[in-house]
Amino acid sequence: MGPSRRLVKGIPTENVGIDPTKLGDDDISDLVNAAENALRENLSSSISSREEYDATVKIEVTDKEVILKIDVTVHTRGPPGPYLEARIDEAISKAMDVVRNELRNKAPKDPD
Repeated sequence: MGPSRRLVKGIPTENVGIDPTKLGDDDISDLVNAAENALRENLSSSISSREEYDATVKIEVTDKEVILKIDVTVHTRGPPGPYLEARIDEAISKAMDVVRNELRNKAPKDPD
């Protein structure tokens, strides 16, 4: 078993201009799928063929924030590469950015 990382971070909804109580199950599912796709894309291109990974994404919504929970574990067949933990952190960071951007896209637009 190789390194694992866990991120639990809230995204304050006032920063992205959305009322979290307006997020439905489909919206939350879309956010989870977007985060999973970002993780898959980044991890698939950054880990070696000797490594496999498990990743789970969960999202909880409160009245003030969207809480993103990401768990990534990389399984290696040998010693982990020198920058594996940094690559995992980078993939998680990119998934977080994707969720933040998706929330901004779901926010109501101000009519001009």
